[in-house]
Amino acid sequence: MKKILSWPFSILSSLAFVLSLLIGHVLFLLVMPFGQYLRWRMAYFVNHIINSSLCFSGTTYRAEGRENLNNLEGNIIIVSNHQSMMDIPFIGVVFQKYAPRFIAKRELGRGIPFISLRLRNGGGILIDRGNASQAIKAIEKQAPEIAAQGGAICIFPEGTRAKDGIMKRFKPSGLRVLMKALNNPMIVPVSISNSWKLLMYKMMPLPFGTPVKMVIHPAIHTAGQSAESVIEKVEAIIRARVE
Repeated sequence: MKKILSWPFSILSSLAFVLSLLIGHVLFLLVMPFGQYLRWRMAYFVNHIINSSLCFSGTTYRAEGRENLNNLEGNIIIVSNHQSMMDIPFIGVVFQKYAPRFIAKRELGRGIPFISLRLRNGGGILIDRGNASQAIKAIEKQAPEIAAQGGAICIFPEGTRAKDGIMKRFKPSGLRVLMKALNNPMIVPVSISNSWKLLMYKMMPLPFGTPVKMVIHPAIHTAGQSAESVIEKVEAIIRARVE
């Protein structure tokens, strides 16, 4: 019954979602010639619109642990579990102060309004998941450039979305390369819950009243620790708060 009742609201949310991507694409094109700062501000604005588009279906967003975002310094890596494409705009809004960029598969760099445009123009590091050499070189080259601009870098070490909400084991190679490229970064672990439910029926319908939750954990200083021990600790912290 709930699924049936969700349909009218899902139509509104889906239309709003598509419009938010299309409008965001146009707005981002308009600010592209004016430098990274305006691109970053526009990306935050569009991410906020994308999140809001699902509110027609009663979707709510809650971030716990925002106080852990205070006083972050140096090179910052956001490490999160990954449940749906909606994780990206949610992280983009919550971490907007740190202008987050995302490590994403190369395929996302084309065909998706706003998202592909943003990723290709300072919004992330596009990697070929089937070509380890290319992925390593891209991270090693672009990560320090992003950090030098004051941006945080977000990585989803599971490698793919957990479509059933059950967190997968981390694939540590990408995070290990990123930690080395950024030289003793601060890592902010993030646990996301329930966003997978938004796509359980591929948005048609959207389950009404889905409460998407983010837990921002205290940052981990990596200086003096091995990459393996840090990655193991981060994975355990995130897994413990995924509901």
